[in-house]
Amino acid sequence: MQQSWRSSRSSRERLQRFGLGSDGIQPVDFNRPHASLGQRNERKQIAKEPYYVPFMVLIHQEEADFSKYSPNDFQNLMQQFQTWTQKITKEGYFVAGDKLTKDPGKTIKVKNGRVIVDGPYADSKDAIGGYYVIKAESMDEALEVVKGCPAMTYGGILEVREVDQL
Repeated sequence: MQQSWRSSRSSRERLQRFGLGSDGIQPVDFNRPHASLGQRNERKQIAKEPYYVPFMVLIHQEEADFSKYSPNDFQNLMQQFQTWTQKITKEGYFVAGDKLTKDPGKTIKVKNGRVIVDGPYADSKDAIGGYYVIKAESMDEALEVVKGCPAMTYGGILEVREVDQL
């Protein structure tokens, strides 16, 4: 005679396959956060990795004097930026970054219910020449990483800000 699908052996096998006890109830591990099995696995993997915080690095050029740079000097500086970017990429810090154009840009705001586009401000002393987004475990680590940025060699100022992830 064939075994019924309701036999105790088949039921037990089905329950074990789904991680359930013989009574059909999934055991609860109170040392883990309540979540679906998939979320538990993701949380385990995340917990094993160090927690990284993103930081925005703005490269201010207000004190930079490029008038003394020859085209060859400027090309050499760009090569230094590429080399440094490759270094922090290999080390796992780099997320994004680019040089900005010489166009000083525009600002946009709402005033009295109207959208106002203003600028450009060609005389702006606070020109931002580029940016990086890096990841680090702390502000101290982020500051250590950016100390090697070539902007420091020509009088650039680096503003490092933690990104508040929403």
